[in-house]
Amino acid sequence: MVNWPASPTVANCVFTANTAAEKGGGMFSYDSSPQVIGCTFQANTAGFNGGGMFNAGTVSVEHCIFSGNTAGTGGGIENAFGGVNITNSILEANTASFSGGGIYNADAAEPVVTRCSFVQNVSGDFGGGIYNLAPSCSMEACEFDGNSAFGGAGVSTVDASPMVSNCIFKNNQAEAGGGGIHIYGGSPEVTNCVFWGNTANMGGALAIVDAAEPRVMNCTLAGNTAAEYAAALLVTNASPFITNSILWGNVAPIYQETLILPPAVATVTFSCIAGGYAGTGNMNADPRFVDPTAGELQLQAHSPCIDSGTDAGAPCCDITDTLRPQNTTYDMGAYEFAGSPVPGLSIMPQKTYVGPEAGTLTFEIVTPGPWTASASVAWATPPDSGTGNASVSVTYETNTGPARIAMITVTGTATTPLTEILEVNQESAAVNEGEGEVPAEGEGEPPAEGEVAVEGEGEALVEGEGEVSDEGEGEMPVEGEGETPTEGEGEVPAEGEGETPVEGEGELPAEGEGETPAEGEGEASVEGEGELPAEGEGETPVEGEGEGETANEGEGEAIPEGEGEVAPEGEGEVAPEGEGEVAPEGEGEVAPEGEGEVASEGEGELTSEGEGEEVPEGEGETLIEGEGEGAAEGEGEESGCCGNGSKCNSISIGIKRYLGDFLLLGVCMAALFLYRTCID
Repeated sequence: MVNWPASPTVANCVFTANTAAEKGGGMFSYDSSPQVIGCTFQANTAGFNGGGMFNAGTVSVEHCIFSGNTAGTGGGIENAFGGVNITNSILEANTASFSGGGIYNADAAEPVVTRCSFVQNVSGDFGGGIYNLAPSCSMEACEFDGNSAFGGAGVSTVDASPMVSNCIFKNNQAEAGGGGIHIYGGSPEVTNCVFWGNTANMGGALAIVDAAEPRVMNCTLAGNTAAEYAAALLVTNASPFITNSILWGNVAPIYQETLILPPAVATVTFSCIAGGYAGTGNMNADPRFVDPTAGELQLQAHSPCIDSGTDAGAPCCDITDTLRPQNTTYDMGAYEFAGSPVPGLSIMPQKTYVGPEAGTLTFEIVTPGPWTASASVAWATPPDSGTGNASVSVTYETNTGPARIAMITVTGTATTPLTEILEVNQESAAVNEGEGEVPAEGEGEPPAEGEVAVEGEGEALVEGEGEVSDEGEGEMPVEGEGETPTEGEGEVPAEGEGETPVEGEGELPAEGEGETPAEGEGEASVEGEGELPAEGEGETPVEGEGEGETANEGEGEAIPEGEGEVAPEGEGEVAPEGEGEVAPEGEGEVAPEGEGEVASEGEGELTSEGEGEEVPEGEGETLIEGEGEGAAEGEGEESGCCGNGSKCNSISIGIKRYLGDFLLLGVCMAALFLYRTCID
């Protein structure tokens, strides 16, 4: 149907499955003033604007149904300009590819939408129920239920100052912001509205962006959710005023109720906000809804929100047209309590956690009448009684046992007794054995596998591990302190642990490998060559004295007899008896038993017979048998047995070496004499 120009009255008509290439799939009115009453617009389609109806003039729509219509913008109705009144109508399951699933109001329109229902309308962009660009727009006593859009699933308003009052927004879903309403720019006023069960990524109920001074008065925002933050209210770059409102029971991962992003500044007064909010007359107390899980957000008779609001700027009636105030002053929220209030009681928080040390916690009691308090245990002590709202302190004692719980019961004694319970959970002071920084009985860090902490502190190691010093040597701590080493010094790994590989593994070569030269190779010198000290001198300590690297039988970089760099006759650093670098018994760098870098049998840095720094057994880096840089049998510092099975001392060894040197020298001189004789 086309009205141009005309002022018809269209009543009780049905417009079904009509199609327009551009505008007004069911009805097109331009420069006209039609009255449309009791009509149904169903499954109509427009290529661009107004799937059910396109209006460009003064139009009145009453008691009509717009269902299943489709367009680019304004799936149900598009108002281009002029005054449009839409009353007592239903807009359901209409779709807009872009904005305005139910209604699209262009910037030249002056729409008034009253007592209408917007149900399950869909917008691909903004405004699932209504998308509004009109500077002057009124939405009153409407319900937005189950609409969806990218942003502003119920209503989206841009650079406008609409009046939204006495409306219910429930179960709407926005992908971005503003599950109930998304406000961008302008200074809209939202009064006596309920937001329940709406969902968005942020600003589950209400998102206000770049708006000058939007006002939210006597609204209830409860049970909304946000995937990221601010399930009730998100404000960015705006300065909203929030008064006489309730924000309670909304759910988001962070900032469950509100998020005011700088430089935005919200002025919140006489409002009940979960978690509290700074401002005059604000409270953090359960508002006592009739049934919040079912969306029944009226106040019970003992709600602390009754008579707790302000009359400054408050509306004359509530969302149900009940006069305000009903009692001494205005209530908070969209619903005014019309009965006789009962002195209520509320406490916050209702559950808390404290540490094991003695201390004091504080909770809030909200009630107009007297109250009493008691504890279920002796270790927590609240005050006995009081009257009216109060910040109550509870002292609690140190906990030396397992975790425990105290119940603080607060009872309001006015008219109808009411009871609230605060649950106090106190941690245990005991630390589980083996946890934390206590490795053993005492202190320190727990040892890793293979490290056994001895009684006391520090990084105690088992025998053969870590930096272990000999008895009485180095930084030997007293029992229970510092680094407690066991017998032996240096980095002595236990068998198969640490940096000491097992036989044939790691960096230690097997017989004939690595740094252990085979017979006739390497840097080995003939017997008696090199820095062989005479008896009593040099760096060869006697047993139990000095420091050095003691090699057991077959250890170290020992070189077999006849290998290495052999010096010709008369050369080398062979010192006569009493000279050289051999220290006499008790002199030199003699390490006491248990000191130095001791190599176990088959390991360490062994020197050829008569060389190196000999230390007695038990010192140095003790290695596992068969590992390290072992020398061929019979080489290195002799620490085994003489031919008769008895221990050889350093004096007898020195005499043998000395005689051997002279014998070798004599042989060389004889050979030289024979050689010269032959030449001559």
